[in-house]
Amino acid sequence: MIKAAERIAECRTLVTAQPGSVAGPVLGIIADLKLQHPQARRCLTWFAGQLGAQQAPALFLTEDTSNAALREARAHGAIACLPDHTEPRVVVAALIRLVFPIETVTDHIVRRGAARTSRLL
Repeated sequence: MIKAAERIAECRTLVTAQPGSVAGPVLGIIADLKLQHPQARRCLTWFAGQLGAQQAPALFLTEDTSNAALREARAHGAIACLPDHTEPRVVVAALIRLVFPIETVTDHIVRRGAARTSRLL
């Protein structure tokens, strides 16, 4: 998942055991956690505290797609949920649509590539 996301955007990985710190703006979140585990819920609470007033859409990957599980994910900040076995490219494309709703995935990739190129020149 991380490799697919890194091709399109700057990514940081947080581990539930040692979340670390969040530096810089966060545009979107992919959370692959088991919400039934207390450590995962603590991580989400910690992360929300780190973001403060920043509003970043969160896409949760869930193994349980029941209505109860989806309600719990939304209660923890999920804007959208996908099954945890969804292909990484589909997950990344879904997050891009949440973060940049008026931009196609292709447009975003081209714009990001152009910005990288201009920084190198």
